[in-house]
Amino acid sequence: MKLQDKIKGRGLLGAAVGMMMAHCALFSLSACSDTWEEHYDDPQKSGTQSLMAIIDADPQLTGFGKLLRATHIYVNDRRTADTYADMLSADQSLTVWAPLDGTYNADSLLALCQSEKGDSGVATHFVCNHISRSLHGITDNTDESVRMLNNKYVPVKAGRVGGSQAASSNIPAKNGLLHKLNGDAYYYYNIYDAITSLDEYAHFGSSLMQFERRELDEESSVVADIVNGQKIYSDSVTYKANRLFSYFDYINDEDSTFFMLAPSKELWQSVYDEAKAYFDYGHVAKADSIQSFWTTVSLLQDLFFNSKRQKSEADSIISNMYSLMRWPYHVFYQPYGEDGIITRAKVSSTRQCSNGFIMNMTQWPFSVTDLFFRPITMQAESTWNMTENKDCTCTTASAIGDTISGNAYLDIKANNNKNWTASFNVEQTLSGTYDVCAVVLPKTVQRATSRDFRPNKLFASLTYRDADNKKRTVEFKEAAVSTGYTTDTLCFGRISLPVCSYGQLDPNLNVTIKCTLGRTETKYSRECLLDCIYLRPVTETDTENGESTNGVKSRKEAKK
Repeated sequence: MKLQDKIKGRGLLGAAVGMMMAHCALFSLSACSDTWEEHYDDPQKSGTQSLMAIIDADPQLTGFGKLLRATHIYVNDRRTADTYADMLSADQSLTVWAPLDGTYNADSLLALCQSEKGDSGVATHFVCNHISRSLHGITDNTDESVRMLNNKYVPVKAGRVGGSQAASSNIPAKNGLLHKLNGDAYYYYNIYDAITSLDEYAHFGSSLMQFERRELDEESSVVADIVNGQKIYSDSVTYKANRLFSYFDYINDEDSTFFMLAPSKELWQSVYDEAKAYFDYGHVAKADSIQSFWTTVSLLQDLFFNSKRQKSEADSIISNMYSLMRWPYHVFYQPYGEDGIITRAKVSSTRQCSNGFIMNMTQWPFSVTDLFFRPITMQAESTWNMTENKDCTCTTASAIGDTISGNAYLDIKANNNKNWTASFNVEQTLSGTYDVCAVVLPKTVQRATSRDFRPNKLFASLTYRDADNKKRTVEFKEAAVSTGYTTDTLCFGRISLPVCSYGQLDPNLNVTIKCTLGRTETKYSRECLLDCIYLRPVTETDTENGESTNGVKSRKEAKK
């Protein structure tokens, strides 16, 4: 039985207890070698009895007292011999918000404490949600958010604590204050805990859990010695981390405000099956694991938003992945409009969290080109991608212009008026269909007064490896010809790559550009100002529309 089913009334919001091995012992940061008393010794005393003694003597708090004795303190996710009864008997300053018997299901919680996972869950979601550091008195005018031992902020206002009315308040103890509540303090998951703990989000949350770990906080840890250059800690402090926080931001941060778009199970399975086809790693070792990782990241990356980063939500919103370096991606215009990513038709319900809220989605608001299947631009001036050049001299040059990607290009000049070839690796390709293009510049980029408007006539071929790691070569038979007057995107042809190289060190595609002119073809120029190799994603819609796969298009899309 789940923890939330064991608590009467408002209880917990829906925990899968075992997934949240929590830390509420001493709390976002935990010590592993000394005891919790040494961290929080506070000589301040008022009253003559300890908090635990007062609870034991109160017949209305029998269940809460049993829970405190049954629930262990966890340090760095490891259960210690100490219980919260020990903590409330010790000499330190605490405030306890104790729910009265009969206002929650204490017996069910006690049953959970019989297993280590259940014990940890009860500690995090219930016991630590009713104890705070230092003294917090209640008056009719109190209006504050109190940080509990599990780092959750519980609102205390006008005699109500987390939604429950205080039955009696400000009972003094020699180590703190006790308040009695007509109900439990409402527990809110933060967004990260919700999607990694609750069954309703397990279809994608379980993938995030694979990358969770605890990391050492060196600043808060105590170094005892250095042996062979390695620090030995007498008191090591750790915190919960996840590798994917670098993509989605720290969505477990209680001091931030986020919102998330959470797809339903059926919706997630549908979009996952579509997306994973673009991340087929073929012969690569552990290909299935790599495919699962990048498919999950690609779908989740634009589902998280920081409310504080939004300037005008009616106009546009940016996901946590957004940065100026990544523009124009991760920006969604008119999100609440008819075709926006957040509409009433797409959102079935909303879950309030301690650091924001989750919008449960029944319609997927993104296309594959919104999220991951994007144009690939290989800058020609990045000569480390050049694998071969024959019968030509290549020079990198700078130029600034709206249609010049990277504000630079590669000047390819024929040696002794010969036909030439130049080959380039193209990295980060997906297992999808692309139009293979090259962007070439007019001679006026070099010199504004140039009157050499002779166009380029270029051919292309490419080499890639298939799912069996066999090398394949494709020759595009038709030449692509530029105008000679403008920046032109020359499209040589279309290719479906069976294997993905995204996130890999070795590229899976090599494109060769050829200038092959006959003696009488003097109207064409053998010099080429190559801006970039450009792969344009082709979707099913493009295929159905029968777009041309060869020719020239004067457009600015390569700038992206």
